[in-house]
Amino acid sequence: MLFRSGHLIIFVLGLLLVLGVSQARAALLAFIFISVYLLFVARDKKINDKIFLAIFVILVIVVLYSFSGIVIEGEKGSLSVTYFEDAFKSIFFESDVDTLAGSRNDRLYWWSDIIDRVSTSSLTLLFGLGLNTILIDHFLGGLEVVLRYPHNSYVTILGFFGIIGLILYCIILFYPVYFIQKKSRESESHDLLKWYPVFFIGYSISAFFSTVFEAPFHSFVFWVVTGVVYRVANEPVENCYE
Repeated sequence: MLFRSGHLIIFVLGLLLVLGVSQARAALLAFIFISVYLLFVARDKKINDKIFLAIFVILVIVVLYSFSGIVIEGEKGSLSVTYFEDAFKSIFFESDVDTLAGSRNDRLYWWSDIIDRVSTSSLTLLFGLGLNTILIDHFLGGLEVVLRYPHNSYVTILGFFGIIGLILYCIILFYPVYFIQKKSRESESHDLLKWYPVFFIGYSISAFFSTVFEAPFHSFVFWVVTGVVYRVANEPVENCYE
């Protein structure tokens, strides 16, 4: 079980560290979706009780921090309830916070540009622009970096391989988690199977905002973990505990 003695504190502190240090909207959105999954889809009373407790502890820490007068500066601004509220809203709406509006507007421009180029003909719509295409050519002056991908794994696949490629890619991506989730509902299934969907949700949500499924240092971890868990799901239950 994930939340044995002391693990809840590590989980809460680790989660707050990830959200605080990264100040990433993907991390915030993934946390919300993971909480919804654990509370309403996994439907495990022991897990639900721990998740409610974890959320309560997080809220207490946030409230105490808000009234403490302590100011912690992050990469994108001061860590505060207001910042994360603005960050969440900026996922869906325009933002007047420069550090949030800039990256949001850039991504929306890249995504719409690729979708427009893919949609120019039925051939490119079905099969994409091809791997020899530069999807974007954006220079980040402050970091001296040229971006070639639109910070959205799904749009990247659509751009390279079209709708057919995206459908096939999603089948490859989502079938393992479907199979693992199905196996996890068996009464004697390994705990690893029960928690893999949490790992998958984090990655799949992040893929809407970053290059997690094509960048080697991200995709390597995802596919190795997925392969190991998928192998466990195919093993007879008695073998998993030997």
